Amino acid sequence: MVSDQKSNSHSSPVSDEAVCNTATVAGNDSSIAVFTLGEMRMAGLDVPVPFTNEPDDRLLTVSIPIAERLAARILDSWAAPQDEVKQLLGALSRDELRYVLLIDQLTRVLSLQPESYLFQDNTYLDGQTPWSLIADGNAKRVHAYLAHQVFSGGW
Repeated sequence: MVSDQKSNSHSSPVSDEAVCNTATVAGNDSSIAVFTLGEMRMAGLDVPVPFTNEPDDRLLTVSIPIAERLAARILDSWAAPQDEVKQLLGALSRDELRYVLLIDQLTRVLSLQPESYLFQDNTYLDGQTPWSLIADGNAKRVHAYLAHQVFSGGW
């Protein structure tokens, strides 16, 4: 992320895209709401420079094509099985796409290595791996667990 200031906070690949925008409502047909700027600040994520003075309730949004490209990059960085990635990318709903972006950010905030964390059985997810839930269309559950860890002080 391009920034005028040095920061110890977590860089956000989502905010690296030049086409990020903010909105007061949860996106439209051509964009996906990712985080509120307040959530980014609470999680220690860098707020994109053009939006640093925006209020906490503003939503960071990305266009669906950008979100799809980011998701493909994220899934590749997770070292997920390519056949499963290909199948998942073809079937992601808007919500699942959003959750993939958020899961990647939250694992970074928690200093987890997604390429290993996502493939380990997790007691709090009924012994399933986060990846198996994501691949089965239940990324919402993984997101909820990680968001609880970040925003409820579990980390």
